[in-house]
Amino acid sequence: MAVKAIDSATLWPYLGPDGGYDQATIDDMYAQYSAYNYFIPTLGRFYIYFAFVVDGMDDAVALSDCSLQLDNYPDYTPEIEVSKYMIPGEAKASVSFVEETAYALYAVSNRPHSSAILDYIIEKGETENMIYKITVPGEVKLPTGAHNKVSDLIVITFDKDGEPLEMASKLFTIVDDEADKWKSLGKAGVFCDILEGTVFEIAGNNYEVEVQQNISNPALYRVVDLYGADSPLTTPEQVVSPYHSYIVFDTTDPEMVQVAHTDLGIDMGGGSFIVYADATEKLYGGKSVDDIKAGGRCGTFVDGMISFPDKGLQIICDDFSVFGGTKNAAYGCGGFQLDLDGLSGIENVAVADGQKTTYFNLQGLPVDNPGPGMYIRRQGSKVTKVMVK
Repeated sequence: MAVKAIDSATLWPYLGPDGGYDQATIDDMYAQYSAYNYFIPTLGRFYIYFAFVVDGMDDAVALSDCSLQLDNYPDYTPEIEVSKYMIPGEAKASVSFVEETAYALYAVSNRPHSSAILDYIIEKGETENMIYKITVPGEVKLPTGAHNKVSDLIVITFDKDGEPLEMASKLFTIVDDEADKWKSLGKAGVFCDILEGTVFEIAGNNYEVEVQQNISNPALYRVVDLYGADSPLTTPEQVVSPYHSYIVFDTTDPEMVQVAHTDLGIDMGGGSFIVYADATEKLYGGKSVDDIKAGGRCGTFVDGMISFPDKGLQIICDDFSVFGGTKNAAYGCGGFQLDLDGLSGIENVAVADGQKTTYFNLQGLPVDNPGPGMYIRRQGSKVTKVMVK
């Protein structure tokens, strides 16, 4: 097998007359890849797209890109020091870069960054709200708009002409109990196959977790310390966050439950675990709601049950290779079910407009404010027996 930089001459022997492609088609194919072959003088770095070819075969067997860094050039990559878990009012980071860097821009994204987010920072610069410029390395204060969800600190260095050089990013979470915004509903049964199948290669677990409901938005539920110290899978030493860990389920659309990127607060040797809904990630990527629902991986909220099918939740880790996986890959989790039916104080928002929820005692008399006990609950045409705790 040989490795060759892609150019028109390289492609011709493999895609020419014997391969069924004419010269014009090959030139067009080369043009698609030539944009990836370039040299950046400021960085002293080549980027080259390669074709892996085998003599005697009529096609390249693989394509890959690589970079070549020349010696004696400054490394413009900024360095970031930030705690993974912080509380509001104490969110800060230390940013450093080489003296050849003219300045840096930094911003915080409420989800792991994408090329679109980087392009936005470069295009808007410090003229846009929440994008900050620093000319001297040191400590910076971080905006803390999103609580209990993963945020991404992004730093991009620039030269004196305003051209972007390099970037770096670090994930962190602003942890806030927000006790005045949530009410406890008690313990709920959960079937969980997030780490069970992906990390431990065991069947999913059934156990109980504390569930809370948002006071101002009853469509939001959160579980507390899913893999905390009481979990059968984790030891106290593996619970690395000094604060509670919350996973928030947004059931506003009962046919597509949302879970933003959330740090589980534990470390089993490969760094942080971050879980999120496949549907949420696809929304970030620009897919339409109809297309996402058609894909069959959406979480649902039906009859008091939040359910995710296989791969409906995804998980990433700082280094999944510790568990036999690929370092930067995302893995689909097994099933997940959170049984909210019967919890006291619950406001079930998965009811169509006009379908009022009414409670009756076992004698059939309506009850406005049910206390602890067994009741009959009617939601539209649906009637179920529930236990209020």
